[in-house]
Amino acid sequence: MWAGALAAGVGVSAGGALACEPLDEAIVAVVPAAGALVAPDAMVLIFASGSALDPEIDLIGPDGLAVAVEIERRYQAAQYGFVREVRPQAPLAPGAYTLRVDYDEASGKEDVESGFEVDEAHVWDLEASAPDLEWYRERYVEPTGNSCEWGAAYQRLRFEAEPGAVAYRVSLERGRDVVQQVYRAEEADAWHGFVMENVGCVRVAALRGDGTYDGFSELCKPEKCVAYDPAPTQFDVTNWDEVEGCEEEGPDQGDADRDDAGVSGDGGLPGDAGWEVEESGGEASDQVRGGCGGCSAGGPGSTPGSVALVLSMLAVLRAPGGRRRGLKASVHRR
Repeated sequence: MWAGALAAGVGVSAGGALACEPLDEAIVAVVPAAGALVAPDAMVLIFASGSALDPEIDLIGPDGLAVAVEIERRYQAAQYGFVREVRPQAPLAPGAYTLRVDYDEASGKEDVESGFEVDEAHVWDLEASAPDLEWYRERYVEPTGNSCEWGAAYQRLRFEAEPGAVAYRVSLERGRDVVQQVYRAEEADAWHGFVMENVGCVRVAALRGDGTYDGFSELCKPEKCVAYDPAPTQFDVTNWDEVEGCEEEGPDQGDADRDDAGVSGDGGLPGDAGWEVEESGGEASDQVRGGCGGCSAGGPGSTPGSVALVLSMLAVLRAPGGRRRGLKASVHRR
């Protein structure tokens, strides 16, 4: 049971209203979900929006004692927020567990508490892990937007829900870099929009409860795209039902560096090696975002300031050569 009210979702469907206001950390969801039955190797995630605070986080075991864990904070690439991974140092014993997030009284934040059950006989259920993927893009002759979102390209993604998936990890290839975004299970089957330039390939994998996956889907060209000259005053203005294909390359040369990018195949997919991790309470978590100092978009978005912050925190991923396809998502099995 939640001890504190959940915040509004980190991600809002594309086309949602935009608001810009400073926000401190607010927990959106946890994995495993409250009351879930899981295996001993369960992945434990805390999704949060806003600027990170430094709460006390404990995983309480069946004996009432705190389990030895490592806690890592990973910044999201396409949304204003981050994910904490609570990593037990050993497989969890059977029984009931409680995840507690306790904030300093001065923060004014309500504590959060959620419980789940570990069963040695539990088997992770995931029928398939290469979700169908759709990708649309708007490009602008010059950067546009507002104090919270500003850029020359707007991306729209949608991926199909996979039975048994507890989360989805999206990798965005940008030249030689790959940045990542983790979406909650309930965010599948919905459009997600964000401001980001120079996206060359998009990959998505559905994660089991232990964080593993069998394959991924990939698009290296949007299925639909539009270029605007002059630039509109806001993002996501296209009636996509009237758009067919993506023949134009537009004013933004987003794929200019892709020939020698050195990222393909399994590059940028789920895995701890793909993240640069900062322990909770680091100074970088307090840096401001965009033009309004710690902006938060009511609709999904990413300012150049936040993208730069993310890129400075996420590791560059490299992978062996592989195949690339456009228009229809290619499926890769492990």
